[in-house]
Amino acid sequence: MPESTSSEIFDDIDDFWKWLHSPALTDLLANHTTPTEIDLTRILTTGDSAGGLLSLYLALTYPTQIRAATAGYPWVNPSSAGFQSSRTILPFGVHTDESVIDVTVAAAASGQIVSSDLSPSRLAFMLAAVEHGRLAGFYERQKEGSSRRELFYPAKKLEEPGLSIPRGGIAIWHGRQDTVVPLEDVEEFVVQLLEATKGLPSGDKAVLALRDGDHGFDMSSRYEEEWLQNALKSAVETWLE
Repeated sequence: MPESTSSEIFDDIDDFWKWLHSPALTDLLANHTTPTEIDLTRILTTGDSAGGLLSLYLALTYPTQIRAATAGYPWVNPSSAGFQSSRTILPFGVHTDESVIDVTVAAAASGQIVSSDLSPSRLAFMLAAVEHGRLAGFYERQKEGSSRRELFYPAKKLEEPGLSIPRGGIAIWHGRQDTVVPLEDVEEFVVQLLEATKGLPSGDKAVLALRDGDHGFDMSSRYEEEWLQNALKSAVETWLE
């Protein structure tokens, strides 16, 4: 964002999933100097922040094709109140002028294709959009024209008939002092997840691990840490069995 709409992003995710299971990837790997095979029976999805949203999307859309899903401080409700109004507590405690948003949008309108951007300017755009309550607006652009708009929100997926989750469950971790994704958004989603999967296979494998820290608190964490092993126990065991 802002170059792509949420509909385009999810279309890309679905296209990637189809390609992952297509002969094209099998042939590509087989034709390497050292032929390689991919084990599609052992897939674990993961992602943090917006990537956590996509990990949850895959887990709830293709649950039988995925062993387990994990998500760190996931953006579970892009249209919550926290993303529609200005923040009194700044993301990471940093103020970013709202003009950064307009400059980025104007640059995107030039038509220049950007497929990846790790520059500080892109981070500044996201921080400004969060601080000034405009991120939800970017996420919701053109969603009314999409027949799948309800799929852009994990909580809506939980309301679909025939719901199931990966047999290794869904593991989520979040910082108690997160200034980007409100803790209450994630807690509310997990309550909905537990309620929706009550009595279902793997319904008892939905985990929320809370730790002190801000958005991205786990950057220096290692799997050897007890809290992380406990959170990922079911997911990892099922993934590797």
